[in-house]
Amino acid sequence: MKVYIGSRNRLKFPAKEIFGKRIVLFVEPQFIEDYRKKHPELEIVDIGENDKGFAFMLNAMLKYANEKGEKYYLFCDDDIYGLKIRKEKKLVRVKDVDKFLKQGESVMETFGFSQLGVSFQGHNWYEEGLLKPNGAVWGMGFMNVRALTKIGGYDGKLAIFNDYEITARLLSGGYDNAIWYYYTFEHKMLGMEGGLDFIYKQKDKINGAIATLVQRYPYATKVIKHEGHQQNEIRFNWKKLCQKKAK
Repeated sequence: MKVYIGSRNRLKFPAKEIFGKRIVLFVEPQFIEDYRKKHPELEIVDIGENDKGFAFMLNAMLKYANEKGEKYYLFCDDDIYGLKIRKEKKLVRVKDVDKFLKQGESVMETFGFSQLGVSFQGHNWYEEGLLKPNGAVWGMGFMNVRALTKIGGYDGKLAIFNDYEITARLLSGGYDNAIWYYYTFEHKMLGMEGGLDFIYKQKDKINGAIATLVQRYPYATKVIKHEGHQQNEIRFNWKKLCQKKAK
């Protein structure tokens, strides 16, 4: 299984230290030559246009996966800097990445999930079990190419929160996903320059995306003020989305 990573103006990105040559890197034309010089050993895909945002990049991944006939891929943010596994009530660094990828594919096959999110380390110990049904997939997650394609891919009209929105659409449309607590990734929000920092600086676009999602899913959303990120953010009640689906 391939690891799909989008990178923007981050020539040295920490996720490479985890996945190495397993990575397919998705890059805007304005940065493509710099990335090819820095990472000649990687497969690098030119996504075709500049400054089109998160959804454009995610849809480029989905299009590429369909063209290659892939059933699943692992999506990973480029600024993920660690991958760990639960062992004897502690987290230890993953050394066998190929085993992790094969296990993730097996879970997807066994349960027929549309997505399998890897848990964020900051949240990992809130859940005692190793597999929790129906939740937010962000940062790192296994993607079912057929499921994402059937619902139309990512919403290109949203400036941000596209990962949350596609999960909401999947769950309310009859698909299931899960969060995998057996593994966990290390990440620090806004910890590196580059990436989507140009979007995060545009509060009007963030607030506009939030307003759209609240209007679209009024029964399952709330807006919070995240002091650490100094911006408004949206939170979904995934259980209510599934209840809506059941009706």
